[in-house]
Order: sequence, then C-alpha cells, then structure tokens
Amino acid sequence: MASRVSALLSKQPFSIYIHWPYCETKCTYCNFNKYVNPANPPHERMRSAICTELAHILRDPRYRLKGRTVNSVYFGGLRSC
Repeated sequence: MASRVSALLSKQPFSIYIHWPYCETKCTYCNFNKYVNPANPPHERMRSAICTELAHILRDPRYRLKGRTVNSVYFGGLRSC
C-alpha cells in the first residue's frame, strides 16, 4: 500500500510558494517572516538565497520532485495590504 501511495504522489503536480519578506505594511493574516520598510533590504542576497534553496529542493531526492510538474508558483509578500 505504501509503495502505491508513493507511486501516486510521484506523479502529482506540485506548487511552489516564494515569500519575499520586505513589505510596506504588516498584514494581520501573514504568519511568515517579514520586515516592514527596512532601510536597506538585501534584495540581491535574498534573491540568491531563494534560488539556491529552490534548486536544492528540486534536486534533492528526499523531496521526490524529479519528473513532477510544477502546477503553480505563488509569490507572497512585497506589497501592502
């Protein structure tokens, strides 16, 4: 049974959520890490870290994402509520 579930999951599309934590205001519904109007947000460092983490997760066999389709990419943060 476990191998059957694993086989089904290996074919399921998945979604990616990318959170950009430098926001104009603090939203009451957001439980993610956030910094409201920082003086000099490290945008390039954050972009690089997100790309590195995403590449690792997509390649790491523990996540079982190889051969699966990305269904959607959602970007959160950045804006005011």
